[in-house]
Amino acid sequence: MPSRYFGQFLTITPRHRAAFENVAATDSEVRAWLLSLAPEEAAKVLDARELESLELGARERVTDTHLAHIRDLPLQLPTLFSDAARRARQAGFDGVELHFAHAYTMASFLSRSNTREDGYGGAITNRVKLPLEVYSQVRQEVGDDFVVGMPVSRGRMHSGGSNIDDAVYFGTEFARAGMDFLSLSRIELNVPRNSLLIPFFLHQFFNSSKSFAQRHFPFHGDGDEQTFYAKLPHLEKNRLMQ
Repeated sequence: MPSRYFGQFLTITPRHRAAFENVAATDSEVRAWLLSLAPEEAAKVLDARELESLELGARERVTDTHLAHIRDLPLQLPTLFSDAARRARQAGFDGVELHFAHAYTMASFLSRSNTREDGYGGAITNRVKLPLEVYSQVRQEVGDDFVVGMPVSRGRMHSGGSNIDDAVYFGTEFARAGMDFLSLSRIELNVPRNSLLIPFFLHQFFNSSKSFAQRHFPFHGDGDEQTFYAKLPHLEKNRLMQ
């Protein structure tokens, strides 16, 4: 909603005041002026990040490392996930699904748009590093007799995001690490639901990691949103916590 974005979330800068042609204007005056502009005129005043926030909603990114709580995510997330997994086991669940998809925090670390320069962004090997560290600590916390899996995005959630080749790589690495199952989620951006991307993903995944895939992922399922579970001897009550 433009009124809320301009009234609450947009940080007014000298650039906005210069566009308003009054460098002494108050924030309230600039906000009111921006709100009065037609969308195409407002777009000329806002930078790319501001325009995205206006259209899609203001949000922090994993690349906002000037913010301490964003910069420290690699230090905090493994323990947060492993503590939650431990509580799920104590509560009687058979396993957990680590949410590494759908543009949430871990998916943002996996995304090609993650350009962090602290070893957790950029190259694909760096982008998968934190999710693997999270999985490792979760597994250490709950043991081998507790089901741990994850959803993986099999296509882009937004322009500039990861593609299906990235998804194949991530699936291979998580199979190698010992993940019990993958839930294939979300088709490629702007591709019809009945596209061939699901079988293409499976073909590429098996070809890239045949031994890992056969050991961990004897797939089954149908429909667009598919979870392909492994042989899970510890899934007794069919209760998984996401």
